[in-house]
Amino acid sequence: MRWLAANGGHVFVAEGFINMLTYQISAVILLRISNFVKVPIEKNMPINAQIRLAKLRHDYEAAKAQIQALGYVIPGTLLKRKYRCGKPNCRCTTQNDLHGPYYQWTRKVSGKTVSTNLDKKAVPKVKEWIKNHQRLRKLCHSLEKTYLALLENDKNMNNT
Repeated sequence: MRWLAANGGHVFVAEGFINMLTYQISAVILLRISNFVKVPIEKNMPINAQIRLAKLRHDYEAAKAQIQALGYVIPGTLLKRKYRCGKPNCRCTTQNDLHGPYYQWTRKVSGKTVSTNLDKKAVPKVKEWIKNHQRLRKLCHSLEKTYLALLENDKNMNNT
């Protein structure tokens, strides 16, 4: 049994009532979530499994929406480099004041490292596209986890 404060006084509430109220609130939330993401829910499925399934479907839809919102995507890294030209009388040799900065986009193509020098104007775009690629990889990884959890949930439901 539990005491709850209400309007300055105390109301005596049975533990079973709280459990029933929690169950009803969970069911209402589940229905709202399932209507939002169109989760097919079986009537004989336990409420915990229904909630888990709705959450997994919601995670899937959220990741899918984030992937669709990404802009251009390219793999690789962006480097800011300075070079020494090698001429004996140049400032880069005598004063150790290197030439640059030059921006270089490096990536793997067919297992080989390929580098491309970029204009300063292209650098912000390429930075954003590389970040989008990193986000895409994270989102794909989270989708894989969601798929595995859905598969595991389905396997557990078939065993019962």
